[in-house]
Amino acid sequence: MRLLPLLLVPLLLGACAADGSSVSTAADPTEEAEWDTLVGENERRTYNGTGNNLDQPEWGSVGQRQLRSMTEASYGDGVSEPPGDDRPTAREVLSEVFLANPSTTSTANALFVGWGLLVGYDLFLTQDNASEPLDIACNDAEIRDVWCPLGSLSDPIPFSRSEAGEDAGGEEARSPINYATAFVDLDWMYGRDEATSASLRTEDGGYMNMTNDELPHLLDDGTWLVADQRPARLPVTFALMTLLLREHNRCCDEMAPEWDPANDEAFDEMKRCVTVRSKCEWALLLLCCYGKRAHGGQRSNMEKEKPLWYLTQSNGSYDAGTDAGTDVFFATVAAPALYSALPSTVGLLDDGFEVMAEHEVELATANADLAGLVTRIGGIEPIIRGASYARARGIDASFVAEVSVSSPLFNFPVEAIQRGRDHGVPSYNSAREAYALSRFDSFAEITSDTTVQATLSTAYGNDVDLLDAYTGALAETEEGSGLFAGPLLRMVFLEQLYRAIVGDRHHHSHSTQNEDAALSTLKNLILNNSLVSSIPLDSFSAPDLVTSSNCSSTEMNEVTLAEGYKLAWNQSDLVEEGGDMFITLSARGIEGQGMIAIGFGGLSMETADDFVICVVESETSAECTDRSAPRERSEPPLDDEENTDLDVVTVSVDGEWTSVTFARSGEGTDDSVRDGRGKAKEDYLLSDDIYLSQDTSIIYSWRSGDGIGKHPNSQRGAAQVNFQDGSVADEQCSDSAEYYSLHGALLLVAWMIIAPYGIYQAR
Repeated sequence: MRLLPLLLVPLLLGACAADGSSVSTAADPTEEAEWDTLVGENERRTYNGTGNNLDQPEWGSVGQRQLRSMTEASYGDGVSEPPGDDRPTAREVLSEVFLANPSTTSTANALFVGWGLLVGYDLFLTQDNASEPLDIACNDAEIRDVWCPLGSLSDPIPFSRSEAGEDAGGEEARSPINYATAFVDLDWMYGRDEATSASLRTEDGGYMNMTNDELPHLLDDGTWLVADQRPARLPVTFALMTLLLREHNRCCDEMAPEWDPANDEAFDEMKRCVTVRSKCEWALLLLCCYGKRAHGGQRSNMEKEKPLWYLTQSNGSYDAGTDAGTDVFFATVAAPALYSALPSTVGLLDDGFEVMAEHEVELATANADLAGLVTRIGGIEPIIRGASYARARGIDASFVAEVSVSSPLFNFPVEAIQRGRDHGVPSYNSAREAYALSRFDSFAEITSDTTVQATLSTAYGNDVDLLDAYTGALAETEEGSGLFAGPLLRMVFLEQLYRAIVGDRHHHSHSTQNEDAALSTLKNLILNNSLVSSIPLDSFSAPDLVTSSNCSSTEMNEVTLAEGYKLAWNQSDLVEEGGDMFITLSARGIEGQGMIAIGFGGLSMETADDFVICVVESETSAECTDRSAPRERSEPPLDDEENTDLDVVTVSVDGEWTSVTFARSGEGTDDSVRDGRGKAKEDYLLSDDIYLSQDTSIIYSWRSGDGIGKHPNSQRGAAQVNFQDGSVADEQCSDSAEYYSLHGALLLVAWMIIAPYGIYQAR
């Protein structure tokens, strides 16, 4: 295969502006001619995906074996016997790794996780074969939970292998059968056969059948009147699915003057209109994988050393030789990785974005009575609002008990490990090699987190080559990348999604008649199809965290702003008197060497006015410097070349915490502080940045390592701190709510829209 630089990214961005809006692009007559030869004037997608490829009509259709496009099957007997006799059981991996590792948070929200899960629902579906049991032993010491109530004395956890196919000669290895299409066609919403699709429509034919409250119908057997029950398994995916169903009906209303909704052709047109509006979402998914490098920023070390060689050189045109079929590794390892990011509770916010009386509902509780919950809270809107501000966990080798062992509804990590062995996915190192990444010889190369290193070593007998691909992919870290997923997961997503574009004859990127595909955003989908009246969107970057649920006021002059960052100060009346103020910055995990920084006067790098960066050189030595506002996301420049060093009073190490105390003069000249016209204030007072009569806006960050450098996204934040009484505003620091702010506004994160099909009709 040939090399694809980042040409695919601007192609997929297409009409999408950096802020998630759209720009008009002129039609290319040569592209229009190409589309005319690809798809006939009255030709529509089939429900089951057949006929997309005229030469290979079964490619990508329902009932096909999942592909092994990059990796080879890894069965015990080379054909079908699950591997793993020399590995820990799935339950042991759960207890020794996933439940033993510390949890992390990301800059994404719960909507990100919801969209990501919907990607998988659109591209793959397997079915269990009850005649092939592969039960999971309860042999993880004496851990007792709903799955193994008697610990190791419990009966095995029932588990069945996926229905699979082998070639007629029995020479090819077993592969699971895919019961979804491999195309971005919303088959989980519209159905995968004509009869199912018809059952989801109203008697008028063109509209999706919903209640008077515009919700899916709940059937007598407890299931929903939807094509695929998986989106109804979690509140956030249920809410997003409902928005898309409403969008279909809204499109019907708008096109009613020209189309008869009862007409089958009209229904197909509605399907096309809703599914084709995907250009922004494909771009956003790549932005999730590439980060801001998609806009021309610096590429990671991994990509400098290992370009994405497996993507073919293409301008996005259709390639009849590319099979868009779903890959086993994508469906079994990459897509389920998002379950690790699930928050354990469902946050609910009212129309004023205030916490509702029924708030932070346990995920299992919400799912067990989803219909009752939606009725009690008055619809899906509180779920959407809550998900937009609920901070997602990081995609990492850690699961909360609520989605692993404390509910009979969820056993995500155990199922993922066992399913990987059922499907014969290769080991972690073999998978990295298949995706053109280097093999690792130690757990320290996989992650810089020493706790994770230790748990992996314990579970897998200090043998990196035994590591399951799912476990290793979750454990990967790429220091300073600022990306949501590790290198292997990003490569897998890119490979699968690229084939899903160039191997789909009906994909909108091959058609200029769909050049307005990106004229709508997630904001429009929400505002057009719900009672949510205002959700401002940022660009594709993550917002600054105001406070996390871990923040607390420990005493009058100290606050804990994050799990790894504390701020303390002396009596703040010295600020008003113009005297020195002693400030202590504490960071966890830098082990006597690293950077601890703080900025005053704003909630972002662009708005803060005054910065202090302390470089910890040893357990007893540090250098703190006074710095000006950079007015962009770069290293703040030294404030005054003649007097930049601040007086460091003490440096101390207490367990995992390293603290630096420095003196900050309350008066002087600081040309980082500007008046309303942007001119420097010659007579600077510290009280210009630190207020006693109101909350003070600050930003903070920390990192381990030598000198000043880029910090991970998970090691930064912003807060409103009251230096008078040492408090952080209650509504920002409750045990049950997490909020975001950028330039003082409540922001929903546009770049987190991972789904390549959560697509919206624009008029």
